[in-house]
Amino acid sequence: MSENTTSSSQPLGGLRVQFSISDSPDLAALGLAQEHVASTLREIARSVLLRGGAVGYAGDLRRSGFTEVLADLVARYREQTPQDKDAALTWFAMEGVNRGSEEDYRRFLSRWRGMVKCDPVESEATDKAERLTALRDHVAAWSNALVALGGQPQTSGKVPGVAEEIRTQIRKGHRVLLIPSFGGAVYDSAAALGVSLPTHFAVEDSRDLTDMFADVRLQAEDMVLANALAGESRLGVIVSTVTAALARVSG
Repeated sequence: MSENTTSSSQPLGGLRVQFSISDSPDLAALGLAQEHVASTLREIARSVLLRGGAVGYAGDLRRSGFTEVLADLVARYREQTPQDKDAALTWFAMEGVNRGSEEDYRRFLSRWRGMVKCDPVESEATDKAERLTALRDHVAAWSNALVALGGQPQTSGKVPGVAEEIRTQIRKGHRVLLIPSFGGAVYDSAAALGVSLPTHFAVEDSRDLTDMFADVRLQAEDMVLANALAGESRLGVIVSTVTAALARVSG
């Protein structure tokens, strides 16, 4: 549905949901596959669209990546729900960060014309890390809720992108819905935020994000949700739990 329309049939009308996701290296240790993560992303995004919310993402243009997963989901949703002519993925793109080459950028927008609304983001910063932070700040200003799952963990002292998006949204005072059960940076962020997590696999000390999250905390309801989903991998349970929480945000 259009994000500008609100009614009793659109419980998420006016809600703008940022998805924060990237590949998790922990899936095999958890007995899961990449398709588990992709399916969860698709079903939550579909639920948001069906209930009148808007979907946003700032991923890159790698082949079969999560940006394509969301664009394809919107296309399928539009086929199944032709009355919802305004449904689209809002994709946040910054040159030199996640746009890829000019050819890739134009090809992507041409392929998904009408399904993807590109929101170009600019920054005067020249350092890539600073430009990434500017991009994430822009997306946080657009959204009023975050759903996070998976994510590359901390490597070589670099701040994980998913973790930075989580911290940015917490600082904005927005609702932050963590799904720690797929491991990765969301699991590490949840641990640093005090979520009670199952120890299905060993996590290296280098992934400790305690210092990164020392000055922020989850809202009480978001802590309850993160604890409930900490060891949950059943698709239906995750989707229904997150959808219900988003409905409370919108309400």
